[in-house]
Amino acid sequence: MTPANPAATADPLRAHARTKSIVFAFFFLSGACGLIYEVVWMRLLGLFMGHTVHSVTTVLTAFMGGLALGSYLAGRIVDSPFGTRHPNRPLLIYGVLEAAIGLYCALLPHLIHAAEPLFQAIYPLASDSFELFNLLRFLVCGSLLLIPTTFMGATLPALSRYLVARQDTLGLTVGRLYALNTFGAVLGSFATGFLFIPALGMRLTTYGAALVNLAIALAVFILAQRKHPDDIHGLPRVPAPNPKSEIQNPKSSPPLPRPAAALILIAFALSGFSAMVYQVAWTNALALVLGSSTYAFSLIVTAFIAGLALG
Repeated sequence: MTPANPAATADPLRAHARTKSIVFAFFFLSGACGLIYEVVWMRLLGLFMGHTVHSVTTVLTAFMGGLALGSYLAGRIVDSPFGTRHPNRPLLIYGVLEAAIGLYCALLPHLIHAAEPLFQAIYPLASDSFELFNLLRFLVCGSLLLIPTTFMGATLPALSRYLVARQDTLGLTVGRLYALNTFGAVLGSFATGFLFIPALGMRLTTYGAALVNLAIALAVFILAQRKHPDDIHGLPRVPAPNPKSEIQNPKSSPPLPRPAAALILIAFALSGFSAMVYQVAWTNALALVLGSSTYAFSLIVTAFIAGLALG
């Protein structure tokens, strides 16, 4: 095998480094767009469902559930033969996800309004039980929100797979991605409640965020045409992760027994459940003080996400 010419490989390597920096910036903007949608959806469902608690609960449930589902599914896809067939494939997957988010979220308000005849049809069936009617509204609206939030949750595994070149940089790279996305979310949630919706309204705010998602997707498709360092003849390729392999570290502590690990996971899940309960309760309480559920939700979400990022 003929060794690679350093002069010939320098330009692609520098281009790849620039691409990574651009992708980090895109993920910051993606986080901002995600929380723009969340605040708009809370306001939209508040008008549609008629109660702050119901709209906040629906949005948070769909948002967190979609993020979890998307992260799980995308993690399996990007580490499969389909995701590792080409080193730029995860970046292309990310571009498709951003395009899907932008297109769907631009249409979502129309989809929610289109569901009104459905609620008019089921209301006589559930007229004797207000709780049943609220449950049906929650299921329909939550299902509509679950689709784009699943796309959002899939973006982190896709970008992580593209950016992580070595196992020893996994934590650093994923941590940077998560931090940038989270700080973008802080900016998006605050700006939406206090600037964008009062100045532009919900429709223009939604369309503006959707245009940002679509612009990111277009730019990502262009960046994906650049040569990846793994494609340069003579450079060592980064092996795909083997889910069955384990990193053996002689200094590491022995693995936890399965019951102890299960208890830790259960405690972690209960902690997340409690956090969402606090968020709904605090939003409802703050709305009584501020007189606006949009301001209250924006403040609570901003403080909540900022605390997660700083912690």
